[in-house]
Amino acid sequence: DISLDGTTYHFEKVEEEVTDDEGNTSEETVWEMDGEETDIQTVLDSLTEMASAGSEDDIDSRGEVQISFVFYQDSENFPEVTLDFYRYDSDSCLVSLNGEMRLLAPKDSVDTVIEDFNLLIAG
Repeated sequence: DISLDGTTYHFEKVEEEVTDDEGNTSEETVWEMDGEETDIQTVLDSLTEMASAGSEDDIDSRGEVQISFVFYQDSENFPEVTLDFYRYDSDSCLVSLNGEMRLLAPKDSVDTVIEDFNLLIAG
């Protein structure tokens, strides 16, 4: 799930069997939003490429949530991973991983993820 501006969008990872022109079959991963196939890879790539802007040990203020991700896994230890990005200052966003906050991300990198996501949902 991805939440932005008060709206939550549900994505589902689906494994599909595809057959090529020579009759060979293979598994292909596709993402669906509201039952429709969608290309979320640009958003995931932007998120993966994000670098740290440092860390703070004593962060007690949260700005407003910029964007939030919930990843559902087949794991007993962490069946759900929540990644939230909060406005922190003019250059950084505070990163919360399962409620634990101490990392900062460059605001422009978070803005890129948001822009990529807005392009995705705009169609």
